[in-house]
Amino acid sequence: MRHLKLQVPVHSRIESDADEVALSYHGDGIQERAIQGLEELIAAPPEPVLNRVLYYLDTFNRDVALNDIARDGAGMEYQVNLWDAFTYRWLLRFSTLFPGALRPIPHRLNCFIVPNGPLLWFLFGRIQTLVKNRRNEQRTNAAFGHAAAAANGDGGQWNYTAWRSPFAPWLHQQEAVRDMEVRREKGRRNHYLHAPMGAGKTLIVSLYILHLAQRGLLPRHIVWTLPGEAIESVSGELNAFGFQVDWMLPQKDSSKKVIPEGVTKQANVQGLRPHVITLIEHDDLRKLPDLLRSLADELFIVVDEVHKTLAATQRTTITLEIARLARGGCVAMTGTPTVDNKIYKLVPWLSLMVRFPVNLRNFWAACNSMVSQQVDTGIRVHMQEVEAQWTSREEEQRYRSLVPDKLGGTNSHASQKDIDQAKKLCYNACTQHMVQLTLDLLHDKLHYGKVEQWKGGVFLEAKDEQHQNELIAALVRESRKRDDVRVLTEGDIFKITGGASLHLTDKTVALGEVKDYPIVITTTRKSAGYTLSRLKAFVSLVYPSNLATRLQLAGRLNRLSQAAKELDYYKVHIGLLTSILHYHDQAASIDKALKDMGVRIPT
Repeated sequence: MRHLKLQVPVHSRIESDADEVALSYHGDGIQERAIQGLEELIAAPPEPVLNRVLYYLDTFNRDVALNDIARDGAGMEYQVNLWDAFTYRWLLRFSTLFPGALRPIPHRLNCFIVPNGPLLWFLFGRIQTLVKNRRNEQRTNAAFGHAAAAANGDGGQWNYTAWRSPFAPWLHQQEAVRDMEVRREKGRRNHYLHAPMGAGKTLIVSLYILHLAQRGLLPRHIVWTLPGEAIESVSGELNAFGFQVDWMLPQKDSSKKVIPEGVTKQANVQGLRPHVITLIEHDDLRKLPDLLRSLADELFIVVDEVHKTLAATQRTTITLEIARLARGGCVAMTGTPTVDNKIYKLVPWLSLMVRFPVNLRNFWAACNSMVSQQVDTGIRVHMQEVEAQWTSREEEQRYRSLVPDKLGGTNSHASQKDIDQAKKLCYNACTQHMVQLTLDLLHDKLHYGKVEQWKGGVFLEAKDEQHQNELIAALVRESRKRDDVRVLTEGDIFKITGGASLHLTDKTVALGEVKDYPIVITTTRKSAGYTLSRLKAFVSLVYPSNLATRLQLAGRLNRLSQAAKELDYYKVHIGLLTSILHYHDQAASIDKALKDMGVRIPT
């Protein structure tokens, strides 16, 4: 494609106003003096319009469609930008200059077709250059030169000679970096990194950043966007590699945030410090769109836990836009690409990685562009579905009176209130079974209280914080009733919350850095940002949740730092929770298909 030569006809120049003729003017080539007209188009509009132009024209699709507007004025799928009306007018004028590259579709006022893809791709490169030149000129005129850079702490270079991995990379990490390097050499600046939880994706990206810096390909700014609960663990890994790390906090109440050691708080929403990695929480990206758009020419972005940006939300819209605009490239990474069986949600992200239009017919071909490394840790995971028992005959009869026949009941007119009550009965029965199962594991299998035989504890998943507290109280209470179990106190149970995380490994316990907790309890919402490889069993109930959350929770134990050769995972269910479990199995089959496409590397 780089050596493709195009010959297109040159049409006579149209002197009429472009808006009047765009819908009726057609041609296979370009107008006379079209390049001069393009330069005038770039010089005229406000900066936000040019950002939207770059966002929409960076495509290999057969059409260019502006985001749809619903009846209430909001975006139907992705967020509608206030500048899209001006962008549409700009595209109309562009289509009269280059009708062979872009043509409006009659009766679809927000959509254009691309008659000649290579011509549009060539012109997009020219637009990028013209926009960059305009920005550089504006910065020079605004005294945005060396004095301003020095005032912002810009030393002018990345100090990459101080960067190094704190330990020898595993084979799968080396292979992933090599795959990304090869793609970059072929002109592919965007990558989708798919590797299991605990496989060291942060180190993979750090090594790739080092590769770019060594070859002079790393721009001045790196933004690393991630969930808030992962800030502490990711910043620690980046510091260990040698990076300087800022945390951008645009909220007014940012003083309540606990800043991790080695991280600099950044509250200046007017700019980013160059030559540092700036961490931005996913939800904070939408507060900084104009800043990030203005830095797009000098920006490399990492989207950590990208599966959290699949829903049609403001978060997804702005993240996709910045990833598309970032001239330095993008790495989107996750251990769980899918959150359910709706695979089409991945299409916008896969479209950034390949040079062909992605749809459901060629979806799996696009998936082959992923940098996918599936690590065989050698750990055998025993997955067991455990059906709980009703605590009494009356409780079982009460459940059956609330649900319809397909859920094992007798209520032919079950209401939502009935279903909610039935669900509560199921959770109560499962919670009691979960408590007894945990105590059995601690005593019989893990030998809690016997120093020589103690292997590590149990990880529990609660529905929410209220359920978390109920589990703690029940575990302490029931342990006192049993003669075969060492009595538990609340201090023996670590509770994962918004402000409390944990790095519980055999190493941190041996060094005395962390207490050897026999039980750790999290909630469904707190599925990432901590390591629990010291624990050897996982017990959870069936909750309405997405596949990504379930896999993230399972990955807290099954990691490279796990010393055990076998792990036990238990899923407790009863009644209508059994039906939810079957739906979970359907979504899991999609994830398995994606994993099967990855390269399996033994550790």
